[in-house]
This record gives sequence, structure tokens and C-alpha cells, in this order.
Amino acid sequence: MAEGKIPPGCQFWIIDRNIQRRDKPWVTSMDFEDDNADEQEKPKPLVFQGLNKRYVEVRGLEECNWDASRQNTVFHFLHWLQVKAGFNANWMMRHRGRFERNRPPLQYRDLEVMVKVLCEEEL
Repeated sequence: MAEGKIPPGCQFWIIDRNIQRRDKPWVTSMDFEDDNADEQEKPKPLVFQGLNKRYVEVRGLEECNWDASRQNTVFHFLHWLQVKAGFNANWMMRHRGRFERNRPPLQYRDLEVMVKVLCEEEL
């Protein structure tokens, strides 16, 4: 990705088996205005089929149940990787090799946009 060799629109998918999708997302402080309008605008999550399982897109911690005593979800890892470790889009652009510097800039502003999360569900 940092070298700019991946085509536009490409995304990485990670399956997180530490989370379970919630029927209704938690309400955050930004959601207080109009819950119904927000639900109608939000597209349905993507679903992929596997052998006796399905993999459903989860867009954030508010959409899933996870063990609150441990911060071991993909969302926690991506936050750590981007904020604490500093491996973010700016870092990738600064570390392009001399042959990749003329390629277009990254289309992603952060890892949460580039990396999508799936939870595993039984059929």
C-alpha cells in the first residue's frame, strides 16, 4: 500500500473472532439527533459466505459485543498501530522508496478506512 502498487478501491479485510455483531448498535453522543434517519442512510453490512459460516462486516465497536476487560479486537489493534506505533497513512507516504515517490498519494486518510473488519457467525 505504501508503495502505491495496489489499485484504487482495494481494501484489506480482517476476520475478528473476538467480537460478535450486535442486533442494534450502541447509541453514541453523535447519534442523539435522529436515530431513524441515521439507520436509513447507513448501508447494510456486507456479508461473505464461508463453509458453515458467514462473515459479516462490522464498522466499529458500537456495532459489536466484545470483552470489555481486554482490548483485543481488530479495532483496538488498528488504533494502537496507527496512533501509538505511528504506522498510518502519513508514515506510509514518508517511507515510499525513490521509485514510488512519483505515484499518486494514498487514497486513505487512516487505517480504519483501508482495513475493514468481519465477524464470524454460524449459519
